[in-house]
Amino acid sequence: SSGINAEYGARDIHYFLDFDLAILGANPIEYTLYARKIRKEYEHVPEQEFCERRAKIMSRFVDRKFVFATREFRQFAEENAQKNVRSEVEMLRGRAAHLQKASLHTCSSGGGECKSGIDDVE
Repeated sequence: SSGINAEYGARDIHYFLDFDLAILGANPIEYTLYARKIRKEYEHVPEQEFCERRAKIMSRFVDRKFVFATREFRQFAEENAQKNVRSEVEMLRGRAAHLQKASLHTCSSGGGECKSGIDDVE
């Protein structure tokens, strides 16, 4: 066992991983900017697919008792990390559900213009 779910990690690997995940514990504005950069990095991935997959990945952090392994990161960044990740997962899941509903919209048999609803999404 790595010890990161109950005890504090103090090995080099624990610090290495915490530094790698440090952005998760940023203030909400910085975290939002980070999340936008991630989306831009994966702009080739369709929006619904991105939201579903990113939510699945990020929910792993929500499911863990702690995001960070070390005492220092838990003291200074754990609370923000939990809030940031939960907020992003909720947003991603909501967006994916909205996009799925929009894609399921079908045209009526009338002669009117058919819209999928995707244009209505910000």
